[in-house]
Amino acid sequence: MTRRRGMSVKAFVVLAVVVVVAAGGAGAFAYLSHLHLASTHVAFADAEDRLEIARDDHADRVAQEQAAASAAAAAEDAAEAQALEESVAADLGLTPAGPPGLYLQWAPTTDFTCGYWDCAAFVLVSFDATCSSMVYVEANIVSGSTVVGFTNATLGSLRPGETGVVMLENFSGLTGDFQLTQVNCW
Repeated sequence: MTRRRGMSVKAFVVLAVVVVVAAGGAGAFAYLSHLHLASTHVAFADAEDRLEIARDDHADRVAQEQAAASAAAAAEDAAEAQALEESVAADLGLTPAGPPGLYLQWAPTTDFTCGYWDCAAFVLVSFDATCSSMVYVEANIVSGSTVVGFTNATLGSLRPGETGVVMLENFSGLTGDFQLTQVNCW
């Protein structure tokens, strides 16, 4: 028998099948690896987007909470300032006149004189109200529990820290007390 050199056909076919399967498997592995890499990349990009949205949402929440805290602190400061102002006004015998920061005190009848008509006077004190044009005052004239007339008066501009005097006169000729109905800054 003659001896052949090289591989037998059977061995060659087996080797060829192994190479093709291996090559196909490597190709399939490469393809699957590429798909896995692509899906990993998509998942990573999606995770980055969600992280960015979460960071933005967190930053918005923090900004809103800081704004709310600042507003609450400002409101608390304003309430404390208003309470202090009202306490000081009460200690001075002043009562709120209507617009915030504007207080009044009726003047004793010994501090002013009326002409022919009945009158009343009061002092307006501006703690922090600004009446840049004028102060308008209106009052009913009341006899017992019946309104028998009204009167009004104006005062020039009144700025924070200033004091003004308003004189109300009863031109109706009917006897009655003055009951303030309106004090406005203009």
